[in-house]
Amino acid sequence: MGVIFGRVIRAIFSPGLMILLIVSAAAPAETVKIQTVAGLTVVDRFAVVPPQESFRLTYDVSLPAEPPEDMSFNFHYFYRNGKYLTKTSRGEGLGWAINHPASLALAVGEHEILEICIGDVATLAQKPQQYCQSVVLQSDVSRTTLDLHYVQTADLGDGYSYVGCAVFGCAFYQDVFFDSDHPWTNDYRVSPDFPGPRGEPAGYHRNNLTFDYYYPGSGNAKIDSSSPKTLIILGHPANKTKEIFRVDYALAIEFLIDNNYAVAAVDFRHPLKEFDAHRQPVAKDDMARTVQFFKQYATEFNINPNKIVLAGTSLGGGMAVYTGFRELRDLSSADPIARQSSRVAGVWGYDASTSFSPTWVRQNFLEPPTPTTPAELNAYYCYYSYLEDYGNLQLFGHALDLVDAAAPKIGLYYADEPVDLSEHKLTVEDVRYCPDNTSSGTYDLVHLPNFAEAMIDAYQAQGLGDRIEAAYGQPITQYYYDLVGFVNGL
Repeated sequence: MGVIFGRVIRAIFSPGLMILLIVSAAAPAETVKIQTVAGLTVVDRFAVVPPQESFRLTYDVSLPAEPPEDMSFNFHYFYRNGKYLTKTSRGEGLGWAINHPASLALAVGEHEILEICIGDVATLAQKPQQYCQSVVLQSDVSRTTLDLHYVQTADLGDGYSYVGCAVFGCAFYQDVFFDSDHPWTNDYRVSPDFPGPRGEPAGYHRNNLTFDYYYPGSGNAKIDSSSPKTLIILGHPANKTKEIFRVDYALAIEFLIDNNYAVAAVDFRHPLKEFDAHRQPVAKDDMARTVQFFKQYATEFNINPNKIVLAGTSLGGGMAVYTGFRELRDLSSADPIARQSSRVAGVWGYDASTSFSPTWVRQNFLEPPTPTTPAELNAYYCYYSYLEDYGNLQLFGHALDLVDAAAPKIGLYYADEPVDLSEHKLTVEDVRYCPDNTSSGTYDLVHLPNFAEAMIDAYQAQGLGDRIEAAYGQPITQYYYDLVGFVNGL
């Protein structure tokens, strides 16, 4: 097919006759058609690219059938993950080949959505008027490319002393991306600092949507082709990062590896502390996307996609609980990861909340204010005083309303005993760490065991009381010991 002055020329063959038709400009035509990426034909708007390299991209352009009278077509525009990247002049001809810059090369597991558009616009707000095609670019995930992230923990040289794979025997893969590169900088995390996956210096507090992967083995073993493993995805506490599992919780990793589980320690954003430009939370899908990623690449990581368990402590436990009831599958997506189910076999949380909704927490656990209550004595503001969801319980995440007939088996462990709220709810003096008050109360509102009682009620309402268990007054060591029995019983 050739394109001349907005008309498509087609040669139609019949026995002994060739008819040349000139289709008028009103006939439908592809405006942008991405043909190849890294030498491979693009199929269903998806392409795999080599990691950490630039690559060649070819595409064709034809003028739209009925463009606006005031629109010109002198440039081609490029967008990466919805953000403007660059533009280039049309030049001679309408077929194009460009090199995707090495500065945008994708890390293993990372993906981006690249859009190519035509139609000259004066501002980015006019982008909806352009004619575009997009392609999902996924960096290749294979046993070979994963080797780019394979390290011996003894060779990390990060200055910390901890039990690593060199001691108890496992394959360790560091900083594998499970989603696009959305780095964020925190001023509240207090984890030990480690260099980032793109060479960010320690001390920068820059985090990415990545995970560390621990695979059972011995010596310098790597991922093998033995029987697929059960995968346990671990979520870190608030103010920490995934590295906490190879520093303070390394013995837990060792224990799980010794029981022949694969383990992924994942970094994710905080649903009540990280927001986009419109003050909307950005973390809600992070852990669910991890599940989809592992299901898509179950063979490469040698795991059983039907035996994935989410676990975590504190914030990580709350994210595990919330994620356990999500279903992100989008069968219409060009991204094969997004077409995977995010459902899991089980959830195992320690000191985990079952709702991140300020409205729900305040109404169920805290004494309501009165017209004469001074601000410093208003217990309602003991839970994220700067946030409101105005009754939209799912804005920040509310697992209790997501329990359905397909709910996973779940276990909830807590360090403390449930609080008796039958006579009165918690006051400022009762709550530990309440802002604007110097009193050190008894109860930790974020880790309140009463969260489990609400989840038990939700399961029983669905007739699933046999699929949930809770234990109180438990040390974290018991939580990890009992995780093995929980997983083996799935």
